[in-house]
Amino acid sequence: MAPDNLIFLKSGVLLSKQDCPFWREIQNAYEDYMASIHFQELEEVIEYLILDYKVSRKFVEDQIDGLAESLDHTIRLNLNT
Repeated sequence: MAPDNLIFLKSGVLLSKQDCPFWREIQNAYEDYMASIHFQELEEVIEYLILDYKVSRKFVEDQIDGLAESLDHTIRLNLNT
């Protein structure tokens, strides 16, 4: 499975499994791009979101549940708790 990228946009946060080896590819794909973080494992993403957003593991797992079914392998996260 491809690595995971958290993509921070002015309009929100995305989680993507699209294979983008260079951050500039991600930047070019989103007009309101601000930053991105590359993770090797989904568990690293979960831990990051728990620590940085002060949310529970269940909340994060519920958020990322639809990633496998996403046609473009990208989902928008609702981190406004």
